[in-house]
Amino acid sequence: MSSLSFFERYSPPAPEAAAPGAYSGVCAPSLFGSAKFVSCYGLLGLFIATLDIVRILHGGPYLPEKLWGRVRKSHAVHPRLERDLKLMVSVIEVEHYTLMILGALNAYPVLLLPWLLLQFLVIMFQCLFYLARLFINGVFVNKSEVLTTAFMVHNWLHVFCLFQKQIADDAS
Repeated sequence: MSSLSFFERYSPPAPEAAAPGAYSGVCAPSLFGSAKFVSCYGLLGLFIATLDIVRILHGGPYLPEKLWGRVRKSHAVHPRLERDLKLMVSVIEVEHYTLMILGALNAYPVLLLPWLLLQFLVIMFQCLFYLARLFINGVFVNKSEVLTTAFMVHNWLHVFCLFQKQIADDAS
């Protein structure tokens, strides 16, 4: 008879801890993960989102045509619904950027998660739409879309590496 209890015999083995520096290639200390950069980026995003809210509220029941150089190409959505959706997204952005600033300044990685998850979804949908357009229309590269996506991935990597760094600091 074994001296191990029933639970010790039949419980799954403990997962192996990730090797230290598992993201060292991408998250090298000199490249990404600066709390100062993430805080400044959060302040810029918070300012722009707040400015969006003010401009939307002062624009009346419809979105102003000149909101950040916006040109309306189609009428797929009713203008009032478009305004309401943009207002809701701007309020969510204010919340996420505020949490991101607090998470970067206080070294509390959980507060970075809402922004990381939302931006990850946005990046994935952009990639899916690009692939769909690639199969439907062929190769058509818009320089501004490529630049915007590159900046989004760059900023996401900064926040993700800060998140990884804060998790590693909490574990040690």
